[in-house]
Amino acid sequence: MKKGGNKKIIYLMVISFLITISNNVSAEESVSTFTKEEVKPGKLLFEGSQRLKNGGPSCISCHSVNANDVIPGGLYGIELTDAYQKYSVGLSAWLGNPNIPAMEASYQNHPLTEMEREELSKFLQYVMENKDTQSASDGYLMLSVGGLGGLVLILILISLLWMKRKRKMVKSEIFKRQIKAADAKY
Repeated sequence: MKKGGNKKIIYLMVISFLITISNNVSAEESVSTFTKEEVKPGKLLFEGSQRLKNGGPSCISCHSVNANDVIPGGLYGIELTDAYQKYSVGLSAWLGNPNIPAMEASYQNHPLTEMEREELSKFLQYVMENKDTQSASDGYLMLSVGGLGGLVLILILISLLWMKRKRKMVKSEIFKRQIKAADAKY
């Protein structure tokens, strides 16, 4: 087998593993009053993929939700899957004036805009309405795939560096001549 053949096989194995994982993720039907596209701006704000206009921290820094397409969040705050049900129609208003000391301190100089509050409220309503079709992600799959990918990359790097190693010591020719000369004397 050629030298590059092993690398190609490893690469193909990793790719096929990732494709298998992505095919196993089921796309459950939505029971929400909103579509995924309608709640996408709120999801981006929650995750921190889109920064808040006034520079406040993203929700995922402290909170998490039970949604398939959202990475696990922080553990400092409560889990927000049922937040919409708890605050109902007043969630947007509550986000404008939270009565939790940590949130008051975090958003005191960085208040959420009306649009951000509405988008987050829609997203949390969508999460609550679809909680039965979602599975809680603990992040182990992502961590495992990342760790496996990192290990493969490190092994490939080590094998590339190992191929360029010296095959014999620098002074081996000198030693051979000395041994030959010493044998010639006796």
